[in-house]
Amino acid sequence: QVTYNNNYAHSELKLVFEKSASWLTLDGQMQGQVFSGNSVNIDYSVNTDGLIAGNYSAYVTITSNAGPVQVIPVNLFLDIFEGMLGDTNEDGLLNVTDIIVVISFILNNAEPTAYEEWASDINDDGLINVIDIVVMVDIILGNF
Repeated sequence: QVTYNNNYAHSELKLVFEKSASWLTLDGQMQGQVFSGNSVNIDYSVNTDGLIAGNYSAYVTITSNAGPVQVIPVNLFLDIFEGMLGDTNEDGLLNVTDIIVVISFILNNAEPTAYEEWASDINDDGLINVIDIVVMVDIILGNF
């Protein structure tokens, strides 16, 4: 959001937004004036189609008639996991061995890799806990 008399705004400020990467999309009023008491929202989205895992950098440039060009860095770290949720040992099966691995993470006996963390959080709540084990057991028993 750009607001009047904030970091990037001045009286009758004229702004132009530009982006640098094809995976970054800006949406909103991309140029015009911001008057006293008004604000302009610029939404952004990231399209990861065709990207491979890795770090990506881009920037958004704001040019103005009221001062120097402002460059806002945009950094993206992309992990792409192929596999099956719950299959923490990547053997293609969801079984008791995977539950044992998840228990070791819960008890802090082992530190999960990025893939193991993704596969262990089977209910996708951002935590690895006993609820993930209950869901895994239900899947193994055919109750889910």
